[in-house]
Amino acid sequence: MVDKPDFVKAGGDTGFEDMVAQDFVAPFLFICQANSPYCLPDNQLYNQEARPGKIINTLSQKVYDSVHVVPVRYKFKNVVWKPRNIGGGFVASYDRESTPDKDFTSDPLSGRVKTKDGNDVMQTAYYLCLLIEEGNDKVIIGMSSTQLKKSRQWNALMQSARDGIDVIPMYATKYVLSTTPESNAKGKWYGWNIQPDGWVQEELYNMAKEARQQYVDFLPERLLATTRQSDEKETPF
Repeated sequence: MVDKPDFVKAGGDTGFEDMVAQDFVAPFLFICQANSPYCLPDNQLYNQEARPGKIINTLSQKVYDSVHVVPVRYKFKNVVWKPRNIGGGFVASYDRESTPDKDFTSDPLSGRVKTKDGNDVMQTAYYLCLLIEEGNDKVIIGMSSTQLKKSRQWNALMQSARDGIDVIPMYATKYVLSTTPESNAKGKWYGWNIQPDGWVQEELYNMAKEARQQYVDFLPERLLATTRQSDEKETPF
C-alpha cells in the first residue's frame, strides 16, 4: 500500500464503531504438508512458494520458515468433520462443557473418536495470536492429533512464567514457531517447534491486551466451517 496521505489521521471516529469480533475473519497459520492444497500445482489454492514444512498465512498467502507470535487467547474445541472418504467437510464444534460425549464412540481399528453418524471428532486447541512478521495482525493457530502434545507443552511453558505466585499473562512473551519433521508407525509429517523469544515491548503488550479483550469469541462456527480438517498422520512427506 502507498504511504498514507498527511490529512488522514488515526484515532477518533473510524467507521468501525459498530463492528464486533464476529464481523472479522482472522486468517489461520498452517504447516504445509506434502498433500496440502498449497503444495499441489493442480489445486486452486496452489502457492509456488509453499513446500512441505513451510508455514503459510491463509489470508496473505505469505510463506515462512519460521514466525514470531504473541499468544492472546486460547480455546479448546471438539470439532466434528465428515470423513474424507465421503468428501469431508465441517459438521459442528463443541466446547468442553457442551460436548455430547454420550454420542461419541472410539473406533477400535483406527483409534479415532467417532459420532454415532460415523463422523470424525477432532480434539483441537486453538490460539489467537499476533503475527509480528505481518504488522502484528491477528492469526489463528490450530493444533490437533499429534500436535495436541505440543499445545500442552506450550500451555505449560506459558504458565511457568510467574511473578511470585501470580501467573503472568500469556501475551507478555513472544515465541518463535518453526517446524520439525515427525513420524510414527503410520506415517511422516511436519509438526510445530515452539520456543520462547523474550518479553514483549510495552506497546505490543498493550496491543495484545486490547485484542484479548475485544476478541473473546474468536472462533465462530462460520469461521471453522471455512477450514480444512488436518491430520498429520495422513500427510506423509
